[in-house]
Amino acid sequence: MLDGTTIQLRSAWSVDFVKLSVLAVAALSLLIAYAKTHTWKRSTPAAPLSSGEKSPVIESLGQFEWQSAERRKMRVFRPIYNISMGIKADTPSELITIDKGYLERIKHRQHLIQNFADTVLGYVPGGEEPVRELYRYLLSEYLPVRFPGIFQLENNGAVFKNVVAGTSFPVLPPLDTEAALRNLGEIVEEELFLLLPTPEGHRLVAYVCCFPSSFDPAEKLGKLLKDIHATVPGYDKIGPSMERYFAKLAVGKPVKRANWSVQTHAELFACQANPRVKEHEESPDQEVNMDTTFLRSELQTLSRLPETQAILFSFKTYLYNVAEIKEEGQGTEFAEAVEGLRQGNVPDMWYYKAEVSKSVLEMDADYRRADPKSFVFSGIRVGEVLALGDFPNYAELSEVPLPEPLEDFDITSTLPRPYRPFRWPYHQTMAIQKMEPDYWIELESTYLDMVQHRMDIYAEYGKDVLRALPGSELACKELMEMVIQFLCARYPRQFSLEGKSFVNGLRGKTYELDDTDPLMFLLENVPEDFAVMLRDPETGSYRFRAGVICASTGWSLGTKIGLGLPGIHGPVPDYKEKMEMSMDRFFTKMPTNKPVQRGAWGFEVGQHLFVPPGHAELSRDVANDPSVRADDVFFRVDWQSLRRLPLSGAIVFNFKAFFYPLAELRDEPYVPSLALKVVSDSKGNLLRYKKTAPLAHILHPVLAEFERHQIETGMMEEGWEHRTLEENPFFPGWREKWVRQQREKGAA
Repeated sequence: MLDGTTIQLRSAWSVDFVKLSVLAVAALSLLIAYAKTHTWKRSTPAAPLSSGEKSPVIESLGQFEWQSAERRKMRVFRPIYNISMGIKADTPSELITIDKGYLERIKHRQHLIQNFADTVLGYVPGGEEPVRELYRYLLSEYLPVRFPGIFQLENNGAVFKNVVAGTSFPVLPPLDTEAALRNLGEIVEEELFLLLPTPEGHRLVAYVCCFPSSFDPAEKLGKLLKDIHATVPGYDKIGPSMERYFAKLAVGKPVKRANWSVQTHAELFACQANPRVKEHEESPDQEVNMDTTFLRSELQTLSRLPETQAILFSFKTYLYNVAEIKEEGQGTEFAEAVEGLRQGNVPDMWYYKAEVSKSVLEMDADYRRADPKSFVFSGIRVGEVLALGDFPNYAELSEVPLPEPLEDFDITSTLPRPYRPFRWPYHQTMAIQKMEPDYWIELESTYLDMVQHRMDIYAEYGKDVLRALPGSELACKELMEMVIQFLCARYPRQFSLEGKSFVNGLRGKTYELDDTDPLMFLLENVPEDFAVMLRDPETGSYRFRAGVICASTGWSLGTKIGLGLPGIHGPVPDYKEKMEMSMDRFFTKMPTNKPVQRGAWGFEVGQHLFVPPGHAELSRDVANDPSVRADDVFFRVDWQSLRRLPLSGAIVFNFKAFFYPLAELRDEPYVPSLALKVVSDSKGNLLRYKKTAPLAHILHPVLAEFERHQIETGMMEEGWEHRTLEENPFFPGWREKWVRQQREKGAA
């Protein structure tokens, strides 16, 4: 977060909103010319800030008159830019500052928190306690002591009252961590970031930031300090020293620094989530309007919390119209500071602060035809992507290891793992688990038949099952190469990569990859479905831009391509009410090194892989069809993975459909009883969506008989309290059964 002069906080998923606030190169040049050719009156310099006493004691301001308190004039200009931390000692009393703009800013923050909560606040597991500690300190100790005329404790110290804003909050932190962050955001105008030390470095675990400058704070959440600053030019010069400094920062010894940048609009909420910001973008050939050009300064502080040892990084933002600097007579210094960005020890800082703002590819742009200096969504220059060439080390780039090799893999006897992702209580949630790197892609004995079946589906349905929209070229190529690296690592006897030729020993086919469409490659070599989601810079949401989908039921790729998450999941029960916000937030915050998996399930008649809209199977009345027997019913599991690609920043959703005969559940401890509970007592809309309601006349008696069998044989205890199994998505003894069945299949 400390890059010497600006706090752009760009990392792997943030460059798309860098374009929002800083001037383009030509605009900066015009500003320099304007500053140097106009006579600007010099005024008396502002008094330097007092460092105060180096003591944890909070100095009270008594009857502080906030309405007449002038805002600080921060003018930290350097003629030559050299990247450094640039810190000075501070006092605990100066943690929060208030001036005559306080009430207006607080009202603005309340509006932002209400309308952009997913952007302006958040936390990850581990962030709860630092948030609570900070909340307790600010509301019960710091604010009432520092500003007793503004903040008061009432009801025997149980209620915190903001006299100026007319609001009250509990002194004890709410159990809901997001509620605590909301309260903090509506009380102080400082942005608050909490980082915890880990063996790998300091990690951002919680924040409230209503006035970000050209970055989306939600996309920093959960990242290490080094990853937050991954694309900051010259960060390698100060990165190690920053970590050491953070580690040594003592309680009660805060420090401060200043940061500045230039923007061509008056928005404090200067990130992609703000639709008004885009109206103020400037292109290199446009004239800069000095009336709408602002110096944006930040007063930043670093301090350590005593209990959790979290680092608190906070800052307050000030906007000054360029005319103010003109009146002060500091035009020359300001112009030299802007020009000095391309001097000193990090010349690329000029591009980082300026040229980047016009160089992020649009969602439908083909990277292969773009300016090498432009950026893809991940924050990497197009030239750097091209320089990496084919098959870079994706395991290193994504921090997800390659799978362990199966040297003795025999596909003819390999069965799919027995996924049984039943949960109780059963609610509509994401229900995700950490992905097992060995099982991103899972091959088994149906491989050859399934690949051919999927190719037949494509031959019949074409673009309804396979399609790529413009702008997905990099993501599709990247996905294909990652799949190839996985296959060759996991199944070394079946697949190999020789130069640019991929050899599929199972199908006896070689692919010249320079001449192979990535999605066609996936279709012909991997019996799984893939959906590529790209972030829409207009809305900040993710859209389905490319994929191959041959295993959908009731929908097809053709009906979903181009849609965002809400449109894709429209028919899903309770999605809008219970999942839409969390899904959007999850996609936004998802890092490359934390892929996840989950299971979707249902009971079906037969093994119909692809059932598109209008298919006869959708209108079949199985509830009143006497020909349907228990032997015709299969338990279908779509085992799904979700991961972010490291170069393009795309999110890939892939899944494979497995069909298990209903009878398989009979000897699986607790599974029939749990399944019976779910299909009997879950919400009706969920059961109808899963198509289990029409099969109730078969499922209920069969599962009940399986349950009785398990009780009688001692496989499960009578009166067992239904709950999600610890082995979820499997069951007790699943591995033994799986190994035994594969051994029997191999011997047959």
